[in-house]
Amino acid sequence: MKADNKISYKHGFFFPVGGLIFGGFLLIVSLPMIFNPANFIPFCVGIFIMLVGLLFFSTKGVDISPETKKIRNYTQMLGIKTGKEISLNDFKFITIINQGYSQNISPMVVEVKREFSTCNILLLNDTHHLKQFVQSFNSYVDASEEAKQLSEQLNFEIVKYDPVRTRGRRK
Repeated sequence: MKADNKISYKHGFFFPVGGLIFGGFLLIVSLPMIFNPANFIPFCVGIFIMLVGLLFFSTKGVDISPETKKIRNYTQMLGIKTGKEISLNDFKFITIINQGYSQNISPMVVEVKREFSTCNILLLNDTHHLKQFVQSFNSYVDASEEAKQLSEQLNFEIVKYDPVRTRGRRK
C-alpha cells in the first residue's frame, strides 16, 4: 500500500506571544505540584494546569494531499491535528499576493509605526473568489520558488490574481 504524500505548511503558533508567555507561566507553576506525587489532589491539579499550559503552544497549518485531492486547515493541540477537509477539486490556480501590514506602537508619548509586507501563496478557484491560504513568505523570490514547486505537484497554473467580477467592472 502506497503512503499518502502530504504537503504540509506550518503557520506557527495559534496564540500570540502573550498566550505563549502565559502557557509557559502555567507550565512553571505546575512543576512543583507534579514533582510531589505524595499529595494526590495537588498532583492532579498540577497535571491539569500543565495540560492547559501545553494547549497554549498549539500550532496551526495546512495539509495538502494530492492523491486524495483533499486540503485541510488544521490546529494541532497536544500532537493531535483537528480541522475540516475540503476538496482540492474546488481549486484550479495558484497565485502570489503581496500583502502590506502596518503596526502602531505607542508606549506613552512616542508613537512608532512599523510597516512590512509579506507574499502569500493562495489557491484559487476559476473565478478567483474562493481562496485558500497556503503559506506566507518575506520575499517574492522565496514565494515564487515555492509556488513553482507546488504548481508542479498539484498541476495547477500560476496566475495573477484577477477576480472575474472586477474584470467586468473595468469595461
